[in-house]
Amino acid sequence: MDAIADKAFTTEKVSKSSSVESPSLLAVILDTNPVQWEQLGEKDALKRVLRSLLIAINSHLALNSANTVVVIASHTDGAKVIFPTTSDDEHHRQHQHQHQHHGQGQQQHSTEKEQSPDSVSRSATPASEARSSNGRSFIKSQMYRQFKLVDDTFIQNLDSLLSSIPSTKPPKNMLSSSLSLALSYINKVQQKDSLVKSRILIVNTSPDEHLKYIPIMNCIFAAQKMKIPINVCQLSSQATFLQQAADATNGVYLNIDNLDGLVQYFATAFFIDPSLRNIVIKPTTRDIDFRASCFQTGKVVDIGFVCSVCLCILSEIPKDEKCPACDSDFDHHVINKLRRKPAVLGNRKKKRKIDPAQQQQQQQQQRQGTTSATPTPAP
Repeated sequence: MDAIADKAFTTEKVSKSSSVESPSLLAVILDTNPVQWEQLGEKDALKRVLRSLLIAINSHLALNSANTVVVIASHTDGAKVIFPTTSDDEHHRQHQHQHQHHGQGQQQHSTEKEQSPDSVSRSATPASEARSSNGRSFIKSQMYRQFKLVDDTFIQNLDSLLSSIPSTKPPKNMLSSSLSLALSYINKVQQKDSLVKSRILIVNTSPDEHLKYIPIMNCIFAAQKMKIPINVCQLSSQATFLQQAADATNGVYLNIDNLDGLVQYFATAFFIDPSLRNIVIKPTTRDIDFRASCFQTGKVVDIGFVCSVCLCILSEIPKDEKCPACDSDFDHHVINKLRRKPAVLGNRKKKRKIDPAQQQQQQQQQRQGTTSATPTPAP
């Protein structure tokens, strides 16, 4: 009886521990480069993506009360955490909001031409337009408090980011900085609670030529070591490096052309828990391009040169015979061999080997022919 009772209690203990779900952290990296969003060709592309993304974030928070979300904007001048915000960011946002209300009070006696609907629509950003649809508020007051808090903070911070004055420098893609910031945030959370399962979702619109290969590969190796899957939602042309990121970290990569079914993609393909990755068949691409990028030109190369010190890939040999990544001196004799054109040799006729037995037969035949051909002497 004691053995049966012990066995029953052990099974009950295992079932209780297995029923408890560990919390999950979803790190969302959103590409907020306005130039790339305009090149998509759709008028309300960013607004539609924001609505679908908010639905996916609310679904993630609804699965477990302990689930958390961090949203990082990959902007032209760097990476910035949109949600959650710190106390300093909240104070700056409130100050900016009060300043806007004060400015609206001073401009209260403006003309009707300045207050026309056309002028208001021009000043509105896609983030602020995501709040309303056909005159109805997208974020309602009757929403669940946690959902409304996340949505309000996310939209307000994104609105202030997009409405800020852009820098004079040409826009760049800061995806490597955003990935490193997301991995740092995940590492900080996992040090406090080791049971937290984390994953990264990248919503990208930039092509490969705007991405930095070496910093992104370092982030991919770090995520692979931390066992954090990277899911990629590519909204433009194919991204070779992000395909490699999803394949190396057991993530999902999808190139989406139609934004109408984006909510379904977020709720199914990118919603797979890391513990179910080995069980569920992932809807990812099979044909993955594993080519690398040149360190100098940034172009994807098929065949190139590799530095033996830092494994830097080059499409052409530098003129100063030094590695541009680690500044190592290349061997001059090796460089001359690589620069030497291949020598083309002509076809040489090989002598035919004769069997010794056949050679003796030929010699005997020649002797017999010479003896029979000699005439008899006259008397």
